[in-house]
Amino acid sequence: MEALFALKLGSSTFWWKDKDLTPALLQEMARGGIAAVELCDYHPNFNYLRAKWLQEIGTASRDAGLEIATVHTHIKWHDPALHVMHADPVRLRRAVEAYLRAVDALAILGAKVLLTHDVQLTGDGSDRAERERAIGAVRE
Repeated sequence: MEALFALKLGSSTFWWKDKDLTPALLQEMARGGIAAVELCDYHPNFNYLRAKWLQEIGTASRDAGLEIATVHTHIKWHDPALHVMHADPVRLRRAVEAYLRAVDALAILGAKVLLTHDVQLTGDGSDRAERERAIGAVRE
């Protein structure tokens, strides 16, 4: 039976979250047989506002032969007030703006998928206003 597509071995940089995300780390992953990488934003030096650093990491990934499969963002981890379900319109706006910066970072890195699980409904999810805030934030 002929395979319809080739499988790639992938890994997240989450396993090294306490280390800086560097070209050397990416090269080490590639030497270990990794072909696709999930960049995790937990690294001490990860910063969505440093365009030059993001460009360097994107280039280093490609130079190492790594496809950036996803960028796993935990913006709430950086600032718990940045919650796209927040009832306060000012805090909600700040959260949306933070996620838009993450989307900009995707383009700079050369990635296409932003992965997050910061969007969490409270209780049983029956709060219609909360659901609408989340849907509106994602649409934006």
